[in-house]
Amino acid sequence: MKKVVWLSMVMVITVSLVFGIFGCAQPEPAPEPAPVPAPAPAPDPAPAPDPAPAPAAPITLKVASPQPEQAPPCIFVKSWADDVEKRSNGRVTFEYFWAGSLTKPGEGLDAVKVGLVDVQHAPFDYYPDKLPLASMTISLPFGPEDMEQQRQLWEKMFEHPAMLNDIERYNAKLLAVGPVAPFAMGAKEPVLTVAEFDGRKVGCTGAYMPILLEAVGAAPVTTPAPARYQALQTGVMDSHIIGFDAHYKFKTYEVANHITRLGVWTTVPGDIIVNQDTWNELPADIQDIMVEAAKDAELNNVKSLNAIMEEGTKVITEAGGSVSDFPAKERQMWAELLPNFHAQWTQDMNAKGLPGTELMKLYKSVCQEMGHEFPLEWPVD
Repeated sequence: MKKVVWLSMVMVITVSLVFGIFGCAQPEPAPEPAPVPAPAPAPDPAPAPDPAPAPAAPITLKVASPQPEQAPPCIFVKSWADDVEKRSNGRVTFEYFWAGSLTKPGEGLDAVKVGLVDVQHAPFDYYPDKLPLASMTISLPFGPEDMEQQRQLWEKMFEHPAMLNDIERYNAKLLAVGPVAPFAMGAKEPVLTVAEFDGRKVGCTGAYMPILLEAVGAAPVTTPAPARYQALQTGVMDSHIIGFDAHYKFKTYEVANHITRLGVWTTVPGDIIVNQDTWNELPADIQDIMVEAAKDAELNNVKSLNAIMEEGTKVITEAGGSVSDFPAKERQMWAELLPNFHAQWTQDMNAKGLPGTELMKLYKSVCQEMGHEFPLEWPVD
């Protein structure tokens, strides 16, 4: 019995010790919370983008000509302007004043000089006194009539500073020159001999063409091209000399329907001149566009004129008119009746203090290089 009691007491003590040891154990302290990281500083705001550049202000230029829009020189100017508008993506536009609506014949140079217009077609033959050098071809008979040769000739001639100065002294910049079709006679009947000029009242332009006509007995009537239709209609003149293309485009063939391609008078180029102050204010890239478009316009003008001449020949003949060539023997006879135009022009220019001798030598040299032959040898010295 004592043994059982003793075992029970041992068991009670043992259990108490176990619970005492484990029951009294202190729990491990909870770990300290991890420190909260400090917030990252906000990045500096990105700089605002530069504002988009303001679109370039549109440029509108006034274009004027004493001739109507359908005249070949005006077609030349308009083709250049259309190309400039296209190449500039519309930054440049043009306002047109055709047929003397802003500048009458003979007023264009002064209008450019004072800035009344920005771009002017000023036919050189309308200004024999103001443009004595630039109107050179309207002063010299039997020069090159091939239009590509004309273009090359004037390209060379305007490399001479005196030629450019003839225009630049009117506060103008020359951008382009374009030939017009060879001169032809328009009359109410065919004129195919020198003798048939005798007594005729012949419309013409320039300072020297009257001398050409007087040599064959004709009476020159100096009249700008746009006034020819009415002058023919009313009898102020009975025939006239003008570029072949203008007989068609001005419709003078309706009142003088027999056209004779004379082969005796070199034509004067069309032109594009710009007021120098206007030019200076244009952005450089627009200036470049205008120059490049002018080069292309000069080349394309020759093709355009050939097409106009072909079309005009068809229209005139279908309307009951005729288109003929003046016989070579008659041209030679005419040349032999003339004074020495080369010497006379040279002397006239020298008397004005201009380099007439130098320019005439250049003119004849370029003609010779192109293979052009004059019917007579007209010495200058």
